[in-house]
Amino acid sequence: MSEPGAVTSPTPAPARREITGVILAGGRSRRMGADKAFLALGGEPVLVQLVRRLAPLCSGGVLVVRREDQELPDLPEGTRVEVDLVADHAALGGLYTGLTLATTPAIFLAACDMPLLSAKLVAWLRDLPGNADVIVPVRNQRLEPLHALYGSRCLAAIKAALDSGELRMDAWFGSVQVERVEERRWRQQHPSGHSFLNVNRAEDFEVVVAAAAGLLPQDPG
Repeated sequence: MSEPGAVTSPTPAPARREITGVILAGGRSRRMGADKAFLALGGEPVLVQLVRRLAPLCSGGVLVVRREDQELPDLPEGTRVEVDLVADHAALGGLYTGLTLATTPAIFLAACDMPLLSAKLVAWLRDLPGNADVIVPVRNQRLEPLHALYGSRCLAAIKAALDSGELRMDAWFGSVQVERVEERRWRQQHPSGHSFLNVNRAEDFEVVVAAAAGLLPQDPG
């Protein structure tokens, strides 16, 4: 117990993770029928908006992973653009590329087709205490691995999965420490859930437009 009149030191704020924002732009966009790297909302490419949104949260800057010979819209100054180190290995290959090339011990991974990505939610996930190798939200009882944080200690497990031909984003989770962030927790920070909405088809984009206009109070799941 402190003596009367003693000055109590404030509890230090949790240290922020040093992260790089990694955006996957190299998908083939077969279901969309057009390269999603050029998907626009409000007259501006979503990819550009995502870079701008993530940059202030990421001490290591933002890295965009693309296919070889893939063109991208003009990105904000300082954005790193790198070719996927393991082409045609789906999002897992992009994750491996991002973690390998990042200059920080961890990354936040997102896809270029998530127009309503919430900076507030990303910052909250980044600042969660603990030493987990993966911090991944759960939505509708499913993991959201393309809206998650990954540490460099994941690289060996990811490489082993790639070498075995296993491309599922969570197939290697048993080899690392994973914190699953339950929906009731993250909804307190981001009630709508719109941050997770992605665009695979034209009809998905209509849902995003409705959400952006405030016509969709909560994500449809």
